[in-house]
Amino acid sequence: MNINVTKSAGVVLKTQGKYCAEDITVVPTLEEKSVTPTESAQEVTPSTGNCGMSKVTVGAVQTETKTITPTTSQQTFTPTSGKYFKQVICQAIQAYQGTATPTKSEQTINPTSGKYFSSFKVAAIPSDYIIPSGTLQITANGTKDVTNYKNVNVNVAPNLEQKTVTITENGTTEVTPTTGKDGMSKVTVTTNVPTSGGVEEVATASAMDALLVEANVGKYYKFTGTTDSNYTNGDLYLVEGGGAVSSHTLTINDQYTGYWAVTVNGNDATSPYTLQNGDIIKVPTLTQGITINGTSYDMRSENVLSISNEDITVTRTGAEKTIDPVPYITINYTA
Repeated sequence: MNINVTKSAGVVLKTQGKYCAEDITVVPTLEEKSVTPTESAQEVTPSTGNCGMSKVTVGAVQTETKTITPTTSQQTFTPTSGKYFKQVICQAIQAYQGTATPTKSEQTINPTSGKYFSSFKVAAIPSDYIIPSGTLQITANGTKDVTNYKNVNVNVAPNLEQKTVTITENGTTEVTPTTGKDGMSKVTVTTNVPTSGGVEEVATASAMDALLVEANVGKYYKFTGTTDSNYTNGDLYLVEGGGAVSSHTLTINDQYTGYWAVTVNGNDATSPYTLQNGDIIKVPTLTQGITINGTSYDMRSENVLSISNEDITVTRTGAEKTIDPVPYITINYTA
């Protein structure tokens, strides 16, 4: 007698108290199954009508090999549907050493397409690259090397000279600097142009005295002798009517210097001074007592006087004051 067992719980043979004339064979009903692997755990059970499985065949895992190339961004790789990675091959990075030379401008250096820097070498600063600093002072003409300097201050003083020119006749006089000079800081022009006749040079005071006669009125004489109380070497003298000559003097009592000085034609006067036709005398009124040829003037007075053919005596007393602008008494002298 054969009995098929189709339930996993088995069957019950009710033989209690009974006689069984033959052997009883219990045969389980089994089946074979095939399973395909998945990403999740699987429970395999026999189908209905079977009490178990005689064999379970698990299919081979479907694998593949993946090769990837590195990039500068993150990459996500998934296997082909139904397959699994057997291995993932990451290719070697294509690297090389980058190089650069410093310049004065900003540089952006990128690797060659598809490659990466394994290292980067910055060359030394070139020998001709200089960061200038400081200021070079230039005070003389010439060629200067300014390579190392950030600034250059050029302060070359011109090579100037002063000249004195004496003009004794009408016309145009051109005054030019000496060769090697850049120009002139000052030109002093002394004009002694006779208004009538020529100029005769006289070497002695006695000879000059002998010429002061009516017959020589209107003539000019240049004194070339030694300066004395009446005549000054180099000065011109005009014989006027009556044989008189313009040889009057300016006498300054208590002459001051600089700011407070009495001046003739813009220069500090030295007493006694031989007066010349056209002289302009300026007397600063900066002291309490001021007397000109016996006439008193107050401090700060500003007068204009005209004096002809006579001596001029200026007396000043008291402490000098500083007043700005300076007040003057101006004397216009004619011979």
